[in-house]
Amino acid sequence: MARHPDTPMVLIGESGGAYLSLGTAIRARDKNLRLPACVALYSVLVQLDGNPERRRNDKTDMSLSADMIDVISALVCPDETMRESAEVSPIYADMKGLPPMIVAYDDGEVLAYDSEKLIDKLKASGVEVSAKAYSGAFHAFPAMGKMFPESAEVLENTIRFITKHI
Repeated sequence: MARHPDTPMVLIGESGGAYLSLGTAIRARDKNLRLPACVALYSVLVQLDGNPERRRNDKTDMSLSADMIDVISALVCPDETMRESAEVSPIYADMKGLPPMIVAYDDGEVLAYDSEKLIDKLKASGVEVSAKAYSGAFHAFPAMGKMFPESAEVLENTIRFITKHI
């Protein structure tokens, strides 16, 4: 960034990478650092303190289960009391002033609830958000590139979104 201060920066993440991308944008804003031009989040995890709503898709998610997310949460943050903090669970952070975001997820995956909750909070905070839920896909499906029509569509939408913001 120091060598190329005028070059636009974009954060893109999927699943745990989306968790890190969102957290990075929040921390950059909080520390008055340069923000990315936009952020792309696929199948994002936003809440490490657990949520029973995730269980609604335990039977339809072929990749993850709510129990697996609970285990991952315990590994990421062993201190249960910290899991309700904005530093660990981005859903508790203030979303105002964040860059535009594009969010894609499968409505049958365990993390669909996280995506839905984040989208609602971003919109309520005045953050520009473009979001789409896909049916019949799977957790983190955009990584399949052109292999599936849904993943190809997400990538095309993301390219358009990034191009618009850089």
